Amino acid sequence: MPPLTIGTSGTTLRVGRIPAGGSFDVPLSRFTHFFVASGSVTLDGTTLYDGDVACITADPNSSTSIESLAATVVVNAEVLVRTMDRGIG
Repeated sequence: MPPLTIGTSGTTLRVGRIPAGGSFDVPLSRFTHFFVASGSVTLDGTTLYDGDVACITADPNSSTSIESLAATVVVNAEVLVRTMDRGIG
């Protein structure tokens, strides 16, 4: 999913419509918001359904860095992924 420009520095929004059986990597940042608008997706072993959200926060003090999580579409899905490299406020 290529990123969209949304006019907010440090923030990226990706939107995708993926068919059942498709797989993709969810890019991670300091703050990542993964939203399943429709369908169902298995993200890192957990199945998410219509309206479900996964909020993923990286520990800035950790020496371990994970760049993405694997996702597999169970039922045709529309997803949004917002990544932010800093907090709001």
